[in-house]
Amino acid sequence: MPEDVSYFDWENLICSLKDRQAVPVVPVIGSELLQIELDSGTESLDRYLARALAQRLRIDPARLSPHCGLNEVAWHYLLDRRGNHRANLYGTIRTLLKAQRLSPPKALRQLAEITGFSLYVTTAFDMLMEAALDDVRFQGRQAAESHSYSLRNNKKIDSNEPDDLGTHPAPSNEPAVFHLFGSIASQGDFVVTDEDALEFLHALQTGRGRPENLFDRLRSSHLLLIGCNFPDWMTRFFLRLLSSNRMTEDRYRIEYIADRSTPTDPVLKMFLRNAGVTLFEGSSAVEFVDELHARWKETGEREREAERECRPVECFSELAGSRSCPGFVFLSYASEDRAAVLQLSTSLKLAGIEVWFDQSRLEPGDDYNRKIREKIDRSTLFFPCISSRALEAIRKPPRRYFQEEWSAAITEATMGWRSYPFIWPILLDNTPVDDRQIPPALRKLHMQVCPNGAPTLEFVDLLKNRLIQHESERSGQR
Repeated sequence: MPEDVSYFDWENLICSLKDRQAVPVVPVIGSELLQIELDSGTESLDRYLARALAQRLRIDPARLSPHCGLNEVAWHYLLDRRGNHRANLYGTIRTLLKAQRLSPPKALRQLAEITGFSLYVTTAFDMLMEAALDDVRFQGRQAAESHSYSLRNNKKIDSNEPDDLGTHPAPSNEPAVFHLFGSIASQGDFVVTDEDALEFLHALQTGRGRPENLFDRLRSSHLLLIGCNFPDWMTRFFLRLLSSNRMTEDRYRIEYIADRSTPTDPVLKMFLRNAGVTLFEGSSAVEFVDELHARWKETGEREREAERECRPVECFSELAGSRSCPGFVFLSYASEDRAAVLQLSTSLKLAGIEVWFDQSRLEPGDDYNRKIREKIDRSTLFFPCISSRALEAIRKPPRRYFQEEWSAAITEATMGWRSYPFIWPILLDNTPVDDRQIPPALRKLHMQVCPNGAPTLEFVDLLKNRLIQHESERSGQR
């Protein structure tokens, strides 16, 4: 890995992808990733289509630059005709792409394997991202959800309704691809020239048939622009279009950019830095995806290894089959501490204590905020799991979801109906109890030390007695 790549904040990005309760990350995919395999070798889809289109439209190669792209060929054709020949241009490109049964590039397959992504936005008009998802996640079945925006006919293929995402409040587990600049599968047009891009952005900005559900999702997500290579003006406008406020005021979310050209523009780099955009300064978007994919797989392997090695403390084996205890405990933790919290959860469950700690019990489409707050309200005790990893996550933007849980529990403890201590902080390592990153409301409470998630028998006995006592009080008060 090149030295400058190491300065990119990989840890924060991977954590956001791993934690379904965190703000989701949405990749915006550009043409730089579309490197296709041909008999003659690897070539960009843009260059391949430019050459094929020039041949089909009988444009003299001598009039074109040596490495021209689709934009240049399209302009030669349109300006020569001096008429409205756009429909023929779109139709010819559709024919060329559908006739050439291209395989998804490696970079798109790698993105499809990163299951932390559920929504993929693409600025390209091909269907290769859907093909990659079908191959990787659906064993070749055509099952990936696909949408596209169009200037001329922004309707679903099978209905007269505008093509948009569903209205469910939380991202679905099933992957979806949205073609923001049109697609060959839609009934409308798509972006071929730089003028087309300008018109699409203008229409999206003015709200003419704009997919509002998509924009709501994007404004509440972190954005990862990969291989877009937009010019300066378009990068600024595109990011602002997808922001609810001034970019410098949208500090709760992060934008990432990884492509070949942006790092070479010092003026744009300065603007992005001032706006808080994180810039990957490796050599290419393909390199970025390769590194992201490797780190995703490595983190997954470490988590699986930690879970395989995670065993309850030996002395807890004698508690297996213990009589169930009333009430339940809510474990709130940073995703970096998953293995230790699993240890704690397993030990408590063996002792007959019901535990809620994992996002896996949230179904696709659930309202995450509402569900979490309901669980906190119903829980007998709330355990914020504190560690050096959790505090390090607090120091970095954006705000993590476990922080929202801690805040909600502190409010519940202060304003709620309970007359007993509701919050029991758990220390998973040797973090000082007076660390300033620990919320003040938690610092003043007694903290129970459970090294790597291993509780003592005395603590479990105390916990069971308190649960019985508190549930008795709870029954009398509610």
